[in-house]
Amino acid sequence: MNNEELKAKYGKRLKMVTISISEDEKYEFAVVRPSRHVIMAMASKKDDLEAANEVLIKNCVQAGDMEALEDAAVYTKMIETLGEMIAGAQAFIKNA
Repeated sequence: MNNEELKAKYGKRLKMVTISISEDEKYEFAVVRPSRHVIMAMASKKDDLEAANEVLIKNCVQAGDMEALEDAAVYTKMIETLGEMIAGAQAFIKNA
């Protein structure tokens, strides 16, 4: 899928992520913020971290240099970034 098709399918959940290993080594990815279903699928693999991370990558990384994810530095930074996308939400409480 191209960027426009991804935007149409995922809307505001679609983000572009650049992972920079060095000044001349950068990788671009189209990433979708994890859905509740992805989080539940990860939870079902709680005893197998590798399987849980694989669920996250396969469901959230929609386009980009997929071969680069074989590099431990790129893979680790992508997992970290996806975690930040989940934890980055804010909630506000006020009196009714």
